[in-house]
Amino acid sequence: MSLLLVLLAGFGAGFINALAGGGSFLTFPSLISAGLPAIDANATSTIALFPAQVATTYAYRDTLQQSLDDPRINGKILAIISLVGGLAGALLLLATPESLFERSVPYLLGIATLVFAFGMVMPKDTEKQFVGPVGILISQVFVSIYGGYFGGGIGILMLAALTLYGLRDIVLMNSLKMLLASLMNATATAAFVFSGRIHWLEAIVLSGGSIAGGYTPSTPYSNAATNPQVTTYAKAFLKKLEQVFPGITPQWTGRATLSTPFRDPLLNLSYSYWKPGQYTSFGGYEGVPQGNIHFAGEHCSQDFQGFMEGGAAEGIRAAKEILAAI
Repeated sequence: MSLLLVLLAGFGAGFINALAGGGSFLTFPSLISAGLPAIDANATSTIALFPAQVATTYAYRDTLQQSLDDPRINGKILAIISLVGGLAGALLLLATPESLFERSVPYLLGIATLVFAFGMVMPKDTEKQFVGPVGILISQVFVSIYGGYFGGGIGILMLAALTLYGLRDIVLMNSLKMLLASLMNATATAAFVFSGRIHWLEAIVLSGGSIAGGYTPSTPYSNAATNPQVTTYAKAFLKKLEQVFPGITPQWTGRATLSTPFRDPLLNLSYSYWKPGQYTSFGGYEGVPQGNIHFAGEHCSQDFQGFMEGGAAEGIRAAKEILAAI
């Protein structure tokens, strides 16, 4: 039963890590509940999630190069800091007495929760750089040590740090975040492997679940900034579109959103249509103006609900209503 819980936690962690981050909120408690000591659980969680993390970084390889080309970012120095800081954090964890770490866990989870909730409070409408080059490197030192030591909410913390550098493009920020997080966890993982604190059965089950979760189909309204699958779909579409509009691929900004309404549980496998009895009870009323508010869209159409024709026709109707009311 405990292994099943670990498997499900890994699946959920892989899924949400591909979207935003925070997978350790699931994996760490699941390993604790499976009976692992706190330090062992933290080390096992880190090594189990590492393969999926590397795979996600590879998926972001195209936008990663763009972020490394940014003059505000010294990619080589940040990479070295992440490697060394991740190792330092892991060694610090292994040197921490078990009882002290167990008492620290609630506070670490509390910090991670605050980071996860308020990590992206910086304004997004300006590229003002809040810290200089030295400040960027110093902040990465603390971030990478924390990542190697505990790592809860590390993804959100790194995104928050990147806003201090003046970055605002979430696609480029996410790709850089994945690289630096992978590097700090690479050295942390190496330290944990040689420490003898890894519970390999739980690690394998957790890793398998996280990889499966990372390949779960996109959510109904996911985007390229949070899910590399959307980027893959967009590139496949551009490859076909290139045959009609040669040269269009280089014009892509890297932004894309995938909407799959049939996977939205609120739509009950239907895009838009009346349920039995609704057509005779209020069909046609959807487009009736309410004061100065006018409604348009395919859902207002009685003849073409769910089709583009309905949206176009209802848009014309609403426009005429507004012109008549002026």
